[in-house]
Formats: sequence, C-alpha cells, structure tokens
Amino acid sequence: MALPQPADGAGPRPAPGEADPARVDPAVLGALLDRYGWRRRGDGAGRCARWAPPGPVAGGASLLVPHSRS
Repeated sequence: MALPQPADGAGPRPAPGEADPARVDPAVLGALLDRYGWRRRGDGAGRCARWAPPGPVAGGASLLVPHSRS
C-alpha cells in the first residue's frame, strides 16, 4: 500500500501512529533503548551504534542507530 504524497512533494509521510524517521533524534532513541534494557555493542567509533535487545536473542538480532541525523 502506497503512502499518500504530501502536497509539498517532500516524499511519503508515515502512517498514523508511526514516527517519521527524519524527525527522530538518534540521541533520544539511544537513551530510550538504554532505558528499556537494550545494550550498546561495539566501541562507538563510526557512523552508527549497534544496539542489541535485552535477553537471549536468536540469530544475533540488533538495531543500527546513526550517531547523528546527518
């Protein structure tokens, strides 16, 4: 299902209840992940941080979060 296009031509908008990725602050997302038990993996060098969910995870699932919006 295609998302509706805004009149300004900026691209598709998120569905109701979904966050707009362009407006998510990576520092806030990292703080929320930490608060809910996710653990940052790696040394922090580079453009992204790798976060692993709490508890045992099958298949080594993780989430990449950029260090900044740029």
